Amino acid sequence: MRDSVTYQLLVDEGRAEGSQEATHKIAINLLKEGLSIELIAKTTGLMVEEVQQLQSTQVDNQAE
Repeated sequence: MRDSVTYQLLVDEGRAEGSQEATHKIAINLLKEGLSIELIAKTTGLMVEEVQQLQSTQVDNQAE
């Protein structure tokens, strides 16, 4: 089972999702520290729009 292509694709997809989640957490922490969106995008490899979306999500969460 572990040798199947489907299994390997699922494992790889899980790793990619975990990596993306970790990158988002890092970006959120950097936003909380007051770093600029452009610097966060540059250092994490995220697009500026993604960082802006994370920022707006954080503002919305703090307002609740």
